Amino acid sequence: MDITAEAVPQMGGSGEYQMGLLAIGPNAKINLPQAGNYATGPDDWYATIFRYQDGADFGGAGLTIAPDAAFSTGIEAVGEGSVVNTHGATFNIGNTSTGLRIEGGAQSTIDAATQLNLNVGGATAAAVDGNYYNLKRYITSSFDHPFASTLVNHAVISGQRAACRSA
Repeated sequence: MDITAEAVPQMGGSGEYQMGLLAIGPNAKINLPQAGNYATGPDDWYATIFRYQDGADFGGAGLTIAPDAAFSTGIEAVGEGSVVNTHGATFNIGNTSTGLRIEGGAQSTIDAATQLNLNVGGATAAAVDGNYYNLKRYITSSFDHPFASTLVNHAVISGQRAACRSA
């Protein structure tokens, strides 16, 4: 799917639990405008900016992704075959939020050109989990047989030392 700058969904109301864009299926891809800025608003608690699922691919070249609302997520990749390559994206991660969640067999590489900025206490650069989460964030996989999710990070994680953590 190709999205022009005029058609990008805007988050920033009182949209708790909302999702900006969702791509599902093998090789599904959303082509975003170059130099785009994607963020949650202050009241978008538990929101996800991008979710890539069950084989969808994400490339972040030239993008700035800012999950700023409490408990929000920049990019969530779920399911075997889903691949996230950051390609120099900038992540500005705030208020108990997570830059990337890689789950349920998804794979991700954060390259050295990517900027991971943890801006406040409780910010998390990335989390990796073998469980598969549905759209309501319920685990739908067997606890006895988790998926092999993988995240490889080559980027420097920046932020105030007391405010930084990576999971």
